[in-house]
Amino acid sequence: MPACVADLIVHHAHVVTLDTAAPSVEALAIRGETIVAVGTDAEIATCTAPRTLDLHGATVLPGFIDAHAHPGESGMERGLVNLEDVATIDEAVARARAWRAANPDPTWIEGGGWDTTSFPDAVPLPALDAAFGDTPVYFASADGHSGWANSAALRAAHLLTGPDPAGGAVLRGPDGAPTGVVRETATDVVTAAIPTPPRATIDAGLRVALGELARFGITSVVEAASDPDLLAGWRRLERSGALTARIFAAVPVEPGEGAAGVTRVARLARRYHSDRLRVDAVKLFFDGVVETETATLVAPYLDGTNAPPQFTDAELDSILPAAARAGLAVHGHALGDGAVRQALDAAARAAVRPRMILAHLELVDPADVPRFASLGVVADLQPFWAYPDPYVTTGTVPVLGPERVARLYPFGDLLGARALLAAGSDWSVTTLDPWPAIEVAVTRRDPETPGEALAPDQALPLSAILAAYTTGGAHAVAMDGRLGVLRPGAYADFVVLNRDPLTTPPADLSTVKVTQTWMGGRMVWDAAPPDGLER
Repeated sequence: MPACVADLIVHHAHVVTLDTAAPSVEALAIRGETIVAVGTDAEIATCTAPRTLDLHGATVLPGFIDAHAHPGESGMERGLVNLEDVATIDEAVARARAWRAANPDPTWIEGGGWDTTSFPDAVPLPALDAAFGDTPVYFASADGHSGWANSAALRAAHLLTGPDPAGGAVLRGPDGAPTGVVRETATDVVTAAIPTPPRATIDAGLRVALGELARFGITSVVEAASDPDLLAGWRRLERSGALTARIFAAVPVEPGEGAAGVTRVARLARRYHSDRLRVDAVKLFFDGVVETETATLVAPYLDGTNAPPQFTDAELDSILPAAARAGLAVHGHALGDGAVRQALDAAARAAVRPRMILAHLELVDPADVPRFASLGVVADLQPFWAYPDPYVTTGTVPVLGPERVARLYPFGDLLGARALLAAGSDWSVTTLDPWPAIEVAVTRRDPETPGEALAPDQALPLSAILAAYTTGGAHAVAMDGRLGVLRPGAYADFVVLNRDPLTTPPADLSTVKVTQTWMGGRMVWDAAPPDGLER
């Protein structure tokens, strides 16, 4: 290997490159933000660099790519009312009162995290009205597809009376009065009425998100539903040098917007197009979620109902070619097998086909599994969901029945059909940490209290889920060869681990921890004071 000039040499490591040309090496040479050489310690010793990092045999992987998360919103949620584990509406009210005491005279009281499976028949409005009067209150569910609102919030959103918004619902009691529960696009109508937070609040939330991303080794993330305020905040951090993850933003196009919505997103894409912040996709919510029966199915729910898709086929036939012509991907939320089929059908019809990524994929009809590969559609998995948690046992089994539940999250079938897999967390719906999710993908069991497996025939080998979090994510954001792999010409985005996952028992994969995160050749997180880094 000829001599090279570098800024940093990482050596004495077990580097799992995810590059088929050199799957495992001992050392990396980095100049600027880019890897310039990989090889054995002896080979890289021919390079010159002012700094070296001796990892004493530690395992190195490419930085993780979370292909579906909500980092901006999740970071900002840290300053709001946390309802993650509330068991009653009265408990939620008590937490909101405590928050208001610490935040006097708020314009709105906001929060979220309540579990839809714990509140199937909730009527929160009377308690929220009694406690907070004319101050609008809105609490999003953990999955983001439902919300609790008081009368003041519904009034501000013009939802107290009148028809429900297309694709959404304001639940009402037998007397026709709102219960305070809103679903799907009705949640968007309420949140649109909430005043935009000050810049300082947005920036503080984004910094929280970046800290969490770095802590878990995520160097690139798809923000699956961004907006102009979040994008402006990310840009401010980028300009200040504080953007320590690469943000790939998908911006929603709403039902009824059609190609005009794509034009709106394309304007943002021209404004945000750097190596650390870019708008590269339109986001489409093809359906809702199974547990509230808003996901669209091929066959009806057990009660005989079904949810209509959010978009008509005619709308999709306008949106997809427009996205392709604008150089934008289509990043789709598709949980039910009916929504998955509609999305694949639209891709098959498109005369000009955009890069398409379908996330969640709770149900995929067996007939549609091979179409992912044939149409080039990325299967964006949320692997942490694929075990028998309460969403499955109490929210899904009663509405789908055991036969369909036995084929939930068909990761193995998709892999066997040569679909290209990516992986993400959907944070803050579930943990941002990839390692519990990787364990679930491999075992299909609860990583904390292992018990029964969910559809164990759909488990993935470790190599496949690691590829989904790296090279698959790179493909999803059209950065093949630059991200998700450690080889010359790739960005120097990598993580150092506390143990080698390749020799870790499957049931212990959740114990793997990131000890250092490097992004663009710069350390952005360290679990302990640097060891061996010579400056």
